[in-house]
Amino acid sequence: MPDPTPTPQPAPKKNRAPRGQINKKHLEDVSRTEKLVTTAKKAAYAAKLADREIDEPFLTGVSTNCTAARALIGEATDKTTDKQSATEAETQEKRDLLILVREIQAAAKQKHDGNKQELKDYHIGERIEQKRSTLEQAVEDILNKLNTDTLPGIQPPKVQALKDALAAYKGGDSTQAGAQSDASSKRLSLDELMALINKDRRKILFAVDAEWPSTIAANAAIRTEFGLSPNRPYSG
Repeated sequence: MPDPTPTPQPAPKKNRAPRGQINKKHLEDVSRTEKLVTTAKKAAYAAKLADREIDEPFLTGVSTNCTAARALIGEATDKTTDKQSATEAETQEKRDLLILVREIQAAAKQKHDGNKQELKDYHIGERIEQKRSTLEQAVEDILNKLNTDTLPGIQPPKVQALKDALAAYKGGDSTQAGAQSDASSKRLSLDELMALINKDRRKILFAVDAEWPSTIAANAAIRTEFGLSPNRPYSG
């Protein structure tokens, strides 16, 4: 009997490369532009490019924008790291809060076993941890209940600890939102600045393309130095 045809195995899925915190293309564009400015300032090319409005003040302005862009990239990275740290802190604060809630709920079950309404007042049996708003309201309800109910082993310091944990949890949400807002605003400013840098880089390349056109073979080396194709016109 011939051997059975083996069942083909699916090809392993390729893991996607993780996204960087900041658009890597911005960094590449800044580096390309800085290199281009350095080349344009060379004595062999500066005078001819200046006649085409790519003069020293223009190039200095482009360099200044590149420096500013690098600073914004650094600031945006810092803000993104702050958000990640805030998220991690919030997770711990939620964990700490739930530990206290579970202890109080256990004490409530000890005292009010079989009394459905009393147990409901402590949100026992509910999945209060699934949403921030639900958890915050449940803890507020439990604290309110503890104003009139005493539980075994739950002394005033425990109640105060629950109040403090709730305040820390709420504060963590504010910190995280602030860090996210800061990071987003930095990226918006960076995107706007990069649009200007990229436009100026194209201006330089169009000037080079006009001064040393690809139709003249002798211009090949110069065009290559500026990063242009030696035999095709620059299209932007």
